[in-house]
Parts: sequence; structure tokens; C-alpha cells
Amino acid sequence: GHALYQQLREYFPQDDVIHNYNGIALDAIGEYTSAIQSFERAIALNDEEPVYYMNLAMLYEDLEDMQKAIRLYKQAILVAPKDFQYVNRLANVYMRLDDYDNAWQLVEKALNKPYIEGKGKMLYIKKLVEIAILMSSSFEMQIAFKYVEKFAAQGDEQRNDALEVLYNFSLELARESYYKPALTIMRTLKQIAPHDDDVNELYDNIERKLKIEEEIELLAKDEEIFGPLRYRAYLYYY
Repeated sequence: GHALYQQLREYFPQDDVIHNYNGIALDAIGEYTSAIQSFERAIALNDEEPVYYMNLAMLYEDLEDMQKAIRLYKQAILVAPKDFQYVNRLANVYMRLDDYDNAWQLVEKALNKPYIEGKGKMLYIKKLVEIAILMSSSFEMQIAFKYVEKFAAQGDEQRNDALEVLYNFSLELARESYYKPALTIMRTLKQIAPHDDDVNELYDNIERKLKIEEEIELLAKDEEIFGPLRYRAYLYYY
């Protein structure tokens, strides 16, 4: 792929798309310095394409140069402020750095922009819930769920969007055995849709698994009884 893009670059030296794809090809084979140069050339030729900033930022993330990645994601957001993926990626960098305050402020500020509407709004709210979980902050969690409830109260369509996004998020967390945060989210969903069978079923399943997990942790503290009971607990759990 890289050889082909090199040939194309000779024929079309002012084509930003070719320079971008050349950067992707170079990145894939570990030619990071040359990849950086290709992405920078693509940006120089067309500084209104946010994907170019993102591709270069992702490369710098791989190289553990987070400050350059942050600057590039910020530039992508300036160019495409309505696109959630750039806010999401910048928030993820902050979270990798354990800078949850900046991650929260970034997403909340974007959420409250007047042009963020409809189902897309729930992507930002879900991100706030995710950040609040990682912060282990009941204060931010309450704020995030207030956004959820306010959004869901706007109408049936918004309510269904909130249910869909957060139901799937809870399901993802439960599959990874993060039962406590999953159950926290499900409590809010039960308030929004107390008679929804799917919500109630998932809530009950997560609550049951959390109780089993807590019982196993309690047994693990007593070495004498944990051994004989572990197998029975395992069978019950699965």
C-alpha cells in the first residue's frame, strides 16, 4: 500500500487525500517519522479536514506523546464541533492521564452547545455517565443522571433514545463484570421506564450477579470455608 501511495504522491503531490492515506500506510508498517510527515503534509494542504488531525493524534497516542495528541484533537474539534467522535477521543486521552476533571468539563461543555440535538445528545450524556463512574463521584453521577432524566422527559422519542443508549451501556458493563456501575445506571432507567420488561429483567440479573459477587468476596476472606464453597458458588453463578 505504501509503495502505491508513493507513486500516486509523485503524480499528485498536492493531493491531501493521498498524503493522508500514505500516512496511514506508513503508520501500519511502523514508519512513524515518515507517517507524521505525511499527515502533516495532508493538514498543510487541507486544514479543514478533521480526520487528518485525528489520524495524527492517534499516532501520537501510540507514541505516548499525549500533549501533542491533545492539541490535535482540540484542533479537530474546532474544525468539526458537531462531531462527537473528536470530543470522545480527547476525553479518552484525558481519562488515560487520570485527568477526569478536564474530561468532564470537555464533554459537559460540548453537551450544552445549542447545535447538539436529538439522539446525538445521548452520546455526550453517556460519556458523562462513564466519566462519573471512573471518577467514583456521586456528585458528578447525580449531575449526569439529571441530564438523562431531563433528556428523557422531552418526549417518547427522547425517552426511547435514553433507554436504548444506557441499556446497552449497562449491558456492556455487566458483560465485563462491572456490576455496581451497571446497576447504578439501571436504577435510573427503572425510574424512567418502571414498567419496561427488558429494563426490569436486566436490572434483576445484574442485581443477582452483584449479590453473588459480594458473597464470593465475603467467603474469600475466610480461607477455611472458601475452598469447599467456591465450586458451589461458581456453579450457582454460571
